[in-house]
Amino acid sequence: AMRLGVHIADVSHYVKKGTALDAEAAERATSVYMADRVVPMLPPNLSDGLCSLMPHVERLTLSCFMDVDVSGKVLNSRLAEGVIRSRRRFTYEEVESVLKGEHVANVDADLQESVLRIGRLFKALTLLRMKRGALDMTVPEYKVSVDAQGRPVEVVRRTRLDSHRLIEEFMLLANETVAGALLKRRIPFLSRIHPDPDPRKLEILRAELRKMGAYAPSSLTSHPSAGMQDVLAKAVGQPLEETINMLVM
Repeated sequence: AMRLGVHIADVSHYVKKGTALDAEAAERATSVYMADRVVPMLPPNLSDGLCSLMPHVERLTLSCFMDVDVSGKVLNSRLAEGVIRSRRRFTYEEVESVLKGEHVANVDADLQESVLRIGRLFKALTLLRMKRGALDMTVPEYKVSVDAQGRPVEVVRRTRLDSHRLIEEFMLLANETVAGALLKRRIPFLSRIHPDPDPRKLEILRAELRKMGAYAPSSLTSHPSAGMQDVLAKAVGQPLEETINMLVM
């Protein structure tokens, strides 16, 4: 088994209920992401400093530790308040290069092996989730480049890398593990579920796919998860791949 740790900054340690910080954060509701800047919910001293998991410094966290077997099944888990010291801050592109076996500056053998191991774990978790009927959407993300005056000058498509998917997979696993722990302890919590798709919408989807000349199996209505997985798989590399993904979503 492999031990996976997922850590988030313990913001609640610094933002206490009823303080001016808490009131201002509630007023803002969330950080706002513009094309050229972020308007943070919390002061930069927290959002970019004490609550940013920077390398080589101690940071307070809420941590989820999971012992996962080779198939991606969680055998044991533990939730804890912790202190971490990150060894290196990676970009997604750097992690992608390591996963491909390429050389990346300032990555020693231990770090490289860690990244390769979590790469193998990511593949196992994805496979397990697909067997459960999950849908692997590839809806594109775009970045707006701006000039010195903040005016948009270019829209660039962001490539979705395995390193992005790896982080998403581990976040999903941590969310499921925490939800399971709360359910087991009978602690109330807010959650969001996706109900089964409306059969009428599935018929409309099938009709639209057929109009486009895309793959539209009858299993879309009889076995929705498997049917939509088939549709998405057949769409990979096709000119209408983005459109088909949007329709399925």
